[in-house]
Amino acid sequence: MLVPGCGNSDLSLKLLTNLDVKNLSVESIDYEDQIVKKMEDEKPKGFPLNFKVGDCTDLSDLYPTGDIF
Repeated sequence: MLVPGCGNSDLSLKLLTNLDVKNLSVESIDYEDQIVKKMEDEKPKGFPLNFKVGDCTDLSDLYPTGDIF
């Protein structure tokens, strides 16, 4: 699942904890590198949750092969 413009929202974590969906991976992208670093540093261990700096209108830099997940 892709969360564009995640900022410092807890939506990404809530998707994993509240939906009870098995094998769900959440990719959260924002353009603000300081926020992304903070969110990546503070994410709970053991969750398939990734925060990346990028432009949600052009994901080719983050996923050059086109494989997002």
